[in-house]
Amino acid sequence: MLQVFQSHGAVEFTPPLLTPKAKSWEQHPKAVTVMTASGTVCHLPHDLRLPFARHTAYSGTKYMRRYVVDKIYREKHVPGFHPREIVECAFDIVSPQSDSLWPDAELLVVASRAASACNLKVTLQLNHAVLLQTVLLSCGVPLDKHADIYPVLVQVGLGRITRLQLQTHLESLCISTRDKTNLLRLMETNVPIQEVKEIVFDSKLRSAKWSKKINQALDELEAVYVNAKALGCECPMTVAPCLAYNAKQHNGVFWQMSVARHWEHKPTAKQLSGDLIAAGG
Repeated sequence: MLQVFQSHGAVEFTPPLLTPKAKSWEQHPKAVTVMTASGTVCHLPHDLRLPFARHTAYSGTKYMRRYVVDKIYREKHVPGFHPREIVECAFDIVSPQSDSLWPDAELLVVASRAASACNLKVTLQLNHAVLLQTVLLSCGVPLDKHADIYPVLVQVGLGRITRLQLQTHLESLCISTRDKTNLLRLMETNVPIQEVKEIVFDSKLRSAKWSKKINQALDELEAVYVNAKALGCECPMTVAPCLAYNAKQHNGVFWQMSVARHWEHKPTAKQLSGDLIAAGG
């Protein structure tokens, strides 16, 4: 797998271990905090993205390709024990902001090649931050509730909540029955890029209020798909308009990769979450 990263021009780089107390990690109950001798509260890495993003911002780095294999930490349910250690790997492309979607496509290629190097058959689900936001707005979910609904969408995708629990969450949003029906339909949508337009554009989304943003998001998704295929990505790719894994970290195309399996029975939540092996954007 490291050879795959290196073949795409990446070098190994590890930012500092400790990160000053960060709001984006405080919301996670399992984030691990430590205190220095001077009394400063710091985080041990909860993921490999934030420390590198901080380093890039402070150093002014404009061009870089890096990979890292390192530990992240989670608090255990029982206090007083050593935090749980998990080994993760990351691949990042740093470049000036532009309209080019080739780096997004290359990330898909790198992920699929890394999975192939590990002899894994995988599938990719794509989404766009604007598409997700607009779909929720069109279904009556106000913008200030999106942060609350994202974890629910993630749990639905991983099969961790029951239909009754989902109905309870939707009731708390105070949206109409029609909007709930549309949202439930879109939660189950996972289709090829060529079919997503006709599914997303129901009567409500055809209005000028939503169509311009959605068309732009769908065009970017299609461009990333075409570019990834041109670069040699061979794994199946679909679009899931309610995919929300790490959605708050992205403002464009994002994705998740899962192991492709054929289940004889409906997979359990543990099996579904175990099959999710990569995410990015």
